[in-house]
Amino acid sequence: YNLRDSNSIFQDIRIRQAVSLAMDRDGYAAASGYEGKYIQTFSVPPNVGKWAAMAEDYPPETLQWYKFDLQKAKQLMEAAGGSKLSIKMIYPAGNPADPLLGKQAETAYSMLKQLPWNISYSTVDYNKDWINGGKGFGYPGGGIPADTMAWWGWSSRSEVDEYLFSFWDSK
Repeated sequence: YNLRDSNSIFQDIRIRQAVSLAMDRDGYAAASGYEGKYIQTFSVPPNVGKWAAMAEDYPPETLQWYKFDLQKAKQLMEAAGGSKLSIKMIYPAGNPADPLLGKQAETAYSMLKQLPWNISYSTVDYNKDWINGGKGFGYPGGGIPADTMAWWGWSSRSEVDEYLFSFWDSK
C-alpha cells in the first residue's frame, strides 16, 4: 500500500494494526514450507548483522501488534469502518527470483479475507505492470493505488553477486 497517498485507507492506523493482527505468522511460515526454520524480523533483515531489526529488540507494547489475534483484528477493522471498505490485493507474478512468493501471497490473502472488509486478490505481470521501465506499481514513478495493497517480499540480498546468483543460477 502507499502511505504517501492521503486517500489511502491505510492512513488509518487501525486498518494497519488489523492487517498485522490477522496474520498468523507461524501458520504463514508453515504454509510457506519453512518447517519452523524462520526468524521473525522487521524491515532490516538479519544479513546486515548487528544492525538487523530482530523481534527481541522491540518492546512488548510494539510486539503486541505482531501477534496473531483475529478477534482483536476484526474489532479494529469494524471500528475503522472496514465492512464498507473494498481493497485489492495484488501479487506481481513472474519474478524469476522468488517463485515461492506466489504461494506466500495466496496464504496471506487467505488470512486477510477473514477480516470484515471486501478484499479481492489478483496477480499482475511482474515485467509489464510491476516494473514497467521504472514506472510500474513497484516504483515511486508508478506507485500502488490508494485502494490496493501488494504482497511483495523484502530482499535479503546485499551484494551484486547475490542478486545475479539468485536470479539466474539453477540452484
